[in-house]
Formats: sequence, structure tokens, C-alpha cells
Amino acid sequence: YQGWASDNQRDWIAALENTGYQVVRRFNNMLYQLGEVPCYPLPDGFEIRPVKPEHMRSIWEAQKEMNQGLFENVVEDWLEEKYPAWLNDASHTPQFWQVAWVGDQIAGMVLARIDVEENESRKRKHGYTEHIYVRPPWRKRGLASALIARSLQVLKEQGMLEAELGVDSENESAAFHLYQRMGYKTFSIDTWFRKPMD
Repeated sequence: YQGWASDNQRDWIAALENTGYQVVRRFNNMLYQLGEVPCYPLPDGFEIRPVKPEHMRSIWEAQKEMNQGLFENVVEDWLEEKYPAWLNDASHTPQFWQVAWVGDQIAGMVLARIDVEENESRKRKHGYTEHIYVRPPWRKRGLASALIARSLQVLKEQGMLEAELGVDSENESAAFHLYQRMGYKTFSIDTWFRKPMD
């Protein structure tokens, strides 16, 4: 069995712990205040291209690849029959996505997003830097930093005042520490609990 709780849900955390659930992972929800935006140049050899309909399949495949290595991955979400729903997901804002290419291959991406309805209901100017991924052959060249910085700039240009992301605090690619170095700050922590089934 599995459950999760935000750090302010103390009664729910107590209920989980009292019924035999144990902590297995913590995820940091992080926020970047869009005042000064860092500037990291795009490394040589990469090209950012506006996202076109014919790119969507490659982005899906890259996102599927990224999720395979994540603790929270659900394999069923990436079955072939799920592609049409992903393609038509109303939350996608590809006009803000930063996708780096090397020839005909995606090297890395940040799928930035703005939820207009959520911002209106909460009276805020809030964006998301999500699905941050650099494929293994192109890591450790500064590509992730450059894509994040470009995404933050795009969100700022759209009038956003802050950008959010969530990250596994035990992420094996050291993403959590990268985001800290770039200026993101943790504002809450989600804890995942699991309990063996009888």
C-alpha cells in the first residue's frame, strides 16, 4: 500500500504511521522568485527549436525515458495507448517548452507550464518548471542549467513572479542540489509512505 502527505498534514501523517506505514521517500517542493533570472549560455552543439506538432512524439519518448528512472514512475502511464491522452493534455503549454536538439535527437528539455485558471483562482502569478531532463549522453555539459534559465526567463516574460518544481530529495542525478545552486528554495516537503500487503 502507498500513501503520501504534505509536511503540514500532521494528523494524516500520524494516522499513516499508527497503521504501520513507513517513510520511503521525501520530495521537496521548491520555488524560484522571478526577480533576477540566472543566465547560463547554451553549450556549443545544441539547438533550441520551437516545438512543432511533429516534435511531440519525440518529446513523449524522452519523457517516458526520463520517468523510467524515477521512484514515482507508474509504468502503465506510458503504455502506447496512453499517448493520445498525453498528446491532448490541456495542461500542456508547448509554446513555453525549452527543448534542446542535437541533429534529430532530443538532448534535454524543460517543459515549462502556466496554469491560467489556477492562477486566477488563487490570485497569483505562478509558473512551473517541470520534466527537467538531460539524456545521459549529454549530461555534465551545463545543458540543464541553460534550459532551466531559459525557462525561468520565459515565465518571467509572461508576467509570472515565481516558478515551482518538485524533486525527489534522493534524485540520483543530483538534481536537488542543482536546483538549490540555481536559487530554488524548498517551501514544503511531501513524504511518501508504504506498507507491505498481507
